[in-house]
Amino acid sequence: MATRKIRFDFYKVELRDEKKKSITDRTLADLVQEIWDNRTQLAAVKMRGAHYFLHFCRVHGEVMVGNMIRLRTTDLPMKASIAKHVEAFDLQEGEGMGEETSFLLRRSSNLLVLQSSKIGVTRAAFAEYFEASGSFNGRVALKPCVDVNTLARLANLTTVRKLEVAVAHTDGNKFLDAQGLSTRHVAGLAAYFAAPTVHLTVSMGREKGFLHNAHEAIGGWLGGEMHEDVTKLVVTGQTDDDEADMIDLLSDRISYVHECAVDTVRRGVTFSTREAALKAAYAKRRKKVAADDE
Repeated sequence: MATRKIRFDFYKVELRDEKKKSITDRTLADLVQEIWDNRTQLAAVKMRGAHYFLHFCRVHGEVMVGNMIRLRTTDLPMKASIAKHVEAFDLQEGEGMGEETSFLLRRSSNLLVLQSSKIGVTRAAFAEYFEASGSFNGRVALKPCVDVNTLARLANLTTVRKLEVAVAHTDGNKFLDAQGLSTRHVAGLAAYFAAPTVHLTVSMGREKGFLHNAHEAIGGWLGGEMHEDVTKLVVTGQTDDDEADMIDLLSDRISYVHECAVDTVRRGVTFSTREAALKAAYAKRRKKVAADDE
């Protein structure tokens, strides 16, 4: 039987009021439910060169599961056979290729388990969809969950000696500007040399201000709108006992890979299979998530 490995990433969701610079009382579950209840009146959202919509939603007590679709109606592949016959798909106006992305949401804690996808609904597109749909006027921030033990080590640092970050992105200026950091000269050099990757190493002092700035920068790189482009994030520092510690924050982000059966009729992984995989991912990783999800 054919199988496919699917990765699921864990996020804490914040709905932010950009004008008030604060986190609102609304939850992502509120938005999902609102959009699902009004699905017949809401059109698919056109963004990022495709159409996006909430295809399915189901609630099991505290847990909400759903399925998102990214619909491409242009630049489509061809239908082909092993006999080397090639032809275009017979599609009607408004039809195209739909890529599925499933998610699980813990309603009270705003914990999101999202299927990782580069061709379906990405993390950034997922957040943007809910910003564009429904009645919420603000920003949906998805902050990657990091192992609680790693967060404890980070909090235990009293001195940050060095920050190392690598960003694999062709538009270095856009990434660095999005973080609100004074690093435009580095981005300018990357653009000048047409470098697809920006490597930044910052040596820090002992002053407490540096520690605060380091934590602020780490939060931005982990939870910023372009965090998927960060390929390296390492912080080196010391504790109160002068013990040195080097923390690799990317390697300790919480995710789970599940091997899913491929349906022979659909030739893909069904939603019911992905739903079971989402629940398995949560069951396996819930102890690594911060204690407020207990």
